[in-house]
Amino acid sequence: MSSSLLLLGRNKFPAQFSAAELGSGGPTCSPTIDLVAFIPEASNGEWVYVWRTNGQLVHKTNLRYHQQAHAICWKPDGQFLAIGWDDGFVRLVGLENSKAAHQIMITDEDDVLISHISWAKNHTRKSTKYKTWSGAGLLSGDLKPGQITNKPDLPRALTFLEVDTALPKISPLPMDGGSGEDMFVFTTKSSLDFVFPPLKQEQDDIVDVLISGTTDGKIHLTVYDSFVVGTFDYHPPESLGISCPLNLSHHAFQPEVPTHALVFKPTSPDENFVVLAPLDLHFITSSPIDLSLLAAKTTTLQNLIRYLKQTQIHIFQRWQSTRDLPNRFLRPVREDLDSAKSGPKDIVASLYHSVLTGHMFPVVREWLVDIVAERGHKRWNKAVTEGLVAVRGLVHENLLPVLDRTAIVLSRLLGLARFHDDPEKIGFSEAQICQLLEIISCLSLAGNKILLIVMEEIEMFAAFSSWMRFEIDKQTSSSSDDLLEKEAQMDHARILAYIQKYLAASPMSVFLEQAPRPDYDLARATALQGQDLLDLLDATLQQREAGGSYVEGLPHVKFLVEFLSDQANVVFKNIAQAGKRMVRFGPSTKIELDGPISRIDVKIVTPSSKDATRTSIFSAFISERRPDEIYIFSTFLSSENGFAVSATTTSTGISLGGGRVMDLKFLDDKTLLLVWSQESEPPLLLHLPYRSEELTYVPQTPGPPPLPHNLIPSQVLGVFEGVRFTGLAANDGFIPYSMEIRESCESRGKVPTRICLLGKDRLEYRVYALPENQRLEDDA
Repeated sequence: MSSSLLLLGRNKFPAQFSAAELGSGGPTCSPTIDLVAFIPEASNGEWVYVWRTNGQLVHKTNLRYHQQAHAICWKPDGQFLAIGWDDGFVRLVGLENSKAAHQIMITDEDDVLISHISWAKNHTRKSTKYKTWSGAGLLSGDLKPGQITNKPDLPRALTFLEVDTALPKISPLPMDGGSGEDMFVFTTKSSLDFVFPPLKQEQDDIVDVLISGTTDGKIHLTVYDSFVVGTFDYHPPESLGISCPLNLSHHAFQPEVPTHALVFKPTSPDENFVVLAPLDLHFITSSPIDLSLLAAKTTTLQNLIRYLKQTQIHIFQRWQSTRDLPNRFLRPVREDLDSAKSGPKDIVASLYHSVLTGHMFPVVREWLVDIVAERGHKRWNKAVTEGLVAVRGLVHENLLPVLDRTAIVLSRLLGLARFHDDPEKIGFSEAQICQLLEIISCLSLAGNKILLIVMEEIEMFAAFSSWMRFEIDKQTSSSSDDLLEKEAQMDHARILAYIQKYLAASPMSVFLEQAPRPDYDLARATALQGQDLLDLLDATLQQREAGGSYVEGLPHVKFLVEFLSDQANVVFKNIAQAGKRMVRFGPSTKIELDGPISRIDVKIVTPSSKDATRTSIFSAFISERRPDEIYIFSTFLSSENGFAVSATTTSTGISLGGGRVMDLKFLDDKTLLLVWSQESEPPLLLHLPYRSEELTYVPQTPGPPPLPHNLIPSQVLGVFEGVRFTGLAANDGFIPYSMEIRESCESRGKVPTRICLLGKDRLEYRVYALPENQRLEDDA
């Protein structure tokens, strides 16, 4: 009886898009939809491509300055593709936009590269059913105390109540303007949806874990997309006798188990061993605060501050555009007035005199007619009007709304700090959150004052611009009837107010002007003295209006945003330190073969309900020296207080009696899949029950494992289940090189379990469907 797998898609990449070597750049299939991402070898790592399995190019992404990508990995829900670049950052790219939605600094050392990225998810609680929260059901006799019900848990529902969902969504920032890595992140609605996803109640017990390995042997841990926990330096115990450097090469997880399995390989290709190191993330299950809620709020706060920084940059650039062109026009007349032998020396006094008396000094008349003229006035009017309107829109539609949302997130964190009164365990205190709320209040004060000023300036500049155009026409035209009618319609009060208040310097400069770094350092020292920051800012503004001395950098929006970011980073660092204290490497195991290792896969088995303190890790290997043999190691971890304390390893070996095992992957808790090919025969997909009683595991001893059991091909088919690939014949020319397995998914429609194969030429990619029941029908 022969069976076959259904071919879902095939893609023959162009010759110039040959995929990079296995393990360094893909290809890797999306967990939820028919997308495959990889780093083409010909691009020298500068581009990352995303294709559909039918051959359609979705998008490609790169960085400026010819940065190279070295590792990629999909998030388990398929929402992001993580890319590790050689500038030390992992950037998360969404499906709708090739620009990075998040960026995470992994290393700042120039000679250290990101060599491995893997993504996992863990559950913080074991059941989705809750106990009754009140005695209402008990009074009626319908429920007994402690009885499990499917009714919602009101306290938990209140904990995860999202107030900001009732607010309008944050508006995108303009495409032009901005700077830095985030200049395009917040410019479209789709990218904002990726950066600010709602915390869904059905996912409130899921914590995403991103593990990145670097070429110096360290690993970097991030949770919930971009919240950094910290960097960990792995050193194998001296008892293993390992002196060469190690790098992370594989990572396995099980959602219900807070222990992850890491495989470290030696950097030298001549070594024949790997080290299996358990990593206990005890904070996932023992955090005093609901980890998913804390991670979601802190990540949202980080992204709101990123958005706030870009908003401040946009406002400054728009405001600066309202000052640059007028200053260029005013510069020559100021020089001429300063060098004149008689008359006023200041352009403000000269124009004020002209509006009041109708008389214009010759220097000013020459400047208006020859330098400004009609064309210059149009440029002046357009630059100032458009700039002020843009500033008004940015403050009203972007700055103030993001401050409101930030205050809501900080209020939630303040409530958590008050409920959990131990800063050492949760990582932040009530005083720290109150300080951040004070900074938000100062930014709100500055934003509202800017809004009032810019609305007044728009009206006054419109009157001044009309008067200036009138004077240009008056000095260059002989007709007076129309001019007299226009002059009668002038709002001279606003014209004089603009000349006196806005022409030389805008009142917004106290909030938007750039200040030297020493001014910001003085403002920071003043803000940290312990006085209420909002009262301090109000007193500073009053001192300025009275003409007294004041701390010039304190009212600046740029300083307040930087101060908010710095103080928030202190909170983030403390939260990370609280979680980092509950991360520990478990007992390591050295696994050695008698030759170079060509393929590895690792699997953590779902824990038994009878003994949750034992964790089983299975690892499978192929030796380059004997490609028809596979070795399976079973490591059992015993835990105390959430940390692994001991490890016991057994092993078994199997020989297929010929042919070649191209790749292997664990399918589930029972089955190991092998792609096995023989000369002049199409390859088969073999199903091996690796926990079967027919396989004898023996205790591990130092050195290579014993020789495998010799099974002839006829016996193989008695132990394995052989499956053919549809459309794959002996003369097809497609030789599998590597395999990837993606579990079934229903988040974007029903998607079956898929077997993804990359050809030996690294140009052809095929995706096959595996039936859910794994009972394959006979091939007709």
